[in-house]
This record gives sequence, structure tokens and C-alpha cells, in this order.
Amino acid sequence: AEYHLDERLKQFKDFSSNVNCTDTFLKVLKHRMAVYIFIVTGYHRHVGFVGDYYADPGLASMSWKSGEPYGRPRQHMIMSVVNVFTSMQQPLLKEDYTHLFRGLAPDQEEHMTKVWKAFQADLQKVEEEIDRRNKEREIMNINMSPKVIESTVSK
Repeated sequence: AEYHLDERLKQFKDFSSNVNCTDTFLKVLKHRMAVYIFIVTGYHRHVGFVGDYYADPGLASMSWKSGEPYGRPRQHMIMSVVNVFTSMQQPLLKEDYTHLFRGLAPDQEEHMTKVWKAFQADLQKVEEEIDRRNKEREIMNINMSPKVIESTVSK
């Protein structure tokens, strides 16, 4: 398989011997990780709520025979069961998960707890900004709000 390599990473051949190289690499890595985390949380939340569409096999189904006006019953029921189990409510991303850091290597528990608390503070700012913008909207949009973003990709 052919993978896209970020152009900024092509300059790095030996990460360990060049401090500037490592610093730049870490900046790129942090950005990439933020993008990936966003994709599997906020963006997935935005595009993942399709269950209502699947209630009607004439509107949407996972399998369709050419020329038929709706999805076949068996395939539609299988898809509906998958939808039910992947749409179960999950813990929110903004919840306190610091208990997961207990017992880590020396100084890691404290460091990771600080990082998580900072992340929670950032999420709070995002939530407040979304709430502020929604006050001015005719139709509210909460898809990216930490109030509803779960810590899973099941939805």
C-alpha cells in the first residue's frame, strides 16, 4: 500500500541525533494526533448519527437489489441490529479519566493528570464557544460540542 507522508517529515532520517529535528517531529506528531483524535470523536459524532435514516428501508438501507424500491428485509434487519448496538450511549470525552493514570511510572501519573485536566479545560472552552454561537443561530448545532461527544467511535 502507498501511504501519504507528510512533507514536513521527509527531512528526518535520524530522529535521535538532532534535537531540532526531534522538536519539529514532535510538533508535527502532536498536530497529527490532534487531527486523528478529532476525526474519531467530533467528526465521527457529526457524520455518525444516521440511525433515524435507517428506520425506513425505502429511504436508506445497506443492501439494495437493482430495480427494487427498498432494501431487502433480511439485510435491513441485520443493518438495524448493528445500528442499535453501535448507537448505545457511551461515556463523554470530557469526563474525568484520571483514574487510568494511577500507578504509572514515577512522575507519569502527575504529568498525565495535568495533561488531562488541561484537555478538559480546553473542552470546556470549546463547549462555551459552541453555546455562545448557538444563541445566535436559528437552528442549534451541538454535533461538535463536548456536551455530546463520546469517548468512543461507536456512533
